[in-house]
Amino acid sequence: MLRKTCGLLICLCLYLSTNCTGTVLAGNNPPPILHYRLIETKIAPFMSTETYQAIVDILSGQPQTEFTSNDVGMCRFGDTMFTVFDFDPAFDVYLLFLSSNSYLPDTNTNQAFGAVRLSTRSIVLPFIYNDAHLLPGDKFFVVKHDENHTDSNDTPYYEVDYAGNETPVYIDGNVSHVGENGYLTTRKEVFYDMEGYSLPEGQSERIYTLLDQNHHIITEYRTQKHLLVEYIFRNGMTVAPVNRVEWADGRWRYAEGNELCGIINLRGEFVIPAAHKHIVPLDKENHFWSYHDGLLPETLVAESLAATDPSDWAADMVEDAIAAGIIPVTLQNHYQQPITRAEFCALAVALYERHTGKPVLVRLPQFTDTMDVNVLKMPGFITIAGTGGGKFSPNDPLTREQAAVLLVELSRAVGKQLPLNTATFTDFDEISSWAQEPCGQAQSTGIMSGVGDERFAPKDTYTREQCIATILNIWVTLEK
Repeated sequence: MLRKTCGLLICLCLYLSTNCTGTVLAGNNPPPILHYRLIETKIAPFMSTETYQAIVDILSGQPQTEFTSNDVGMCRFGDTMFTVFDFDPAFDVYLLFLSSNSYLPDTNTNQAFGAVRLSTRSIVLPFIYNDAHLLPGDKFFVVKHDENHTDSNDTPYYEVDYAGNETPVYIDGNVSHVGENGYLTTRKEVFYDMEGYSLPEGQSERIYTLLDQNHHIITEYRTQKHLLVEYIFRNGMTVAPVNRVEWADGRWRYAEGNELCGIINLRGEFVIPAAHKHIVPLDKENHFWSYHDGLLPETLVAESLAATDPSDWAADMVEDAIAAGIIPVTLQNHYQQPITRAEFCALAVALYERHTGKPVLVRLPQFTDTMDVNVLKMPGFITIAGTGGGKFSPNDPLTREQAAVLLVELSRAVGKQLPLNTATFTDFDEISSWAQEPCGQAQSTGIMSGVGDERFAPKDTYTREQCIATILNIWVTLEK
């Protein structure tokens, strides 16, 4: 991974540029800017001669009197070097990248990530990992050295708590960045274009994805260029690159000047429109610079968007569904507005992936009007119908009868076959023939209910909070 290489370069700079004993030195060769900012703002206040001494003693297993260190988290003792990459002040845990001239214990490599806890003078994460990040909730997100895998898009990831308990995590692609809030940036190399046609031999594209802490997709970026795309986390907002595509010559194609940037909050809402060539954070007050090649930068201000609360009747259910990890952050707002067909797909995918513990693979597109990743995932576990003419109409509101059909299918997909029943609503004759049976199944099992006066209102829209409530109903039946 990129960060591993950076660690080697950092340690090499330290090795070549410092030679004092038992003192903290200013580094002559600062590390890469992202690591330097992390050290400067989060770790530096805790890095003292005593701190380095304690870490050295833990790593060596005995008190050491000679070591060389600097003020940006790097230290050398004997033939071993380490770099501090992150710090959990609540538990006094330091995440380190360790490098030695000889193989490290229990590995076939001379470099690895691990962590120490100063308060207990112990190693809480063994130095056997190819990459590691701190997560909220007293956990690490790690990659092992010794895994045998051949698919570059299927790296084996794990979450490891401070007690050493290891849980596999399934990510579709390679993780390139982990934010302090547990959000992930992933990248995946593909050899087919936006419509599923194979690219010419030797060509590929990359898909960069931002995931929330439950690994639900917030936004996705596809490019023909192999770039280092990192989403920058700052005050609950992030820079979001986007691609503009257009329908031309009977196919979807990248639009001219398609690579643009905007700022989204962590619910996926744009607070600065995606209309800028480059955006970089300017300070901690949500100010950003937008600049184009050869032009002076323009200062942008990202205004926070207030979240809206669910209705009183739905508040507890929405809270429970979010706590269960089955609601993507992109749908944790605007609860009273009608849910779209694509948004329902996002909820269905979130429930299915949470239940199975594995991501659904993206299928080749079967509709001509959407490349929404959740729509492309749906055929992996549910049969979905379009709206005619090869279209899915992703932004159209979902009707209540359409929701009933999809909820019954979703229940079946997660192993809960609903019994057949006839709906007893007074407006039964208004329900489309293809939805009458599913509406009866949804009513009899309590997954969906009417709108009052014993009516179902099949052609009415379905709100986000209504859909969240029914998704929670399915989840509760699975947990029994």
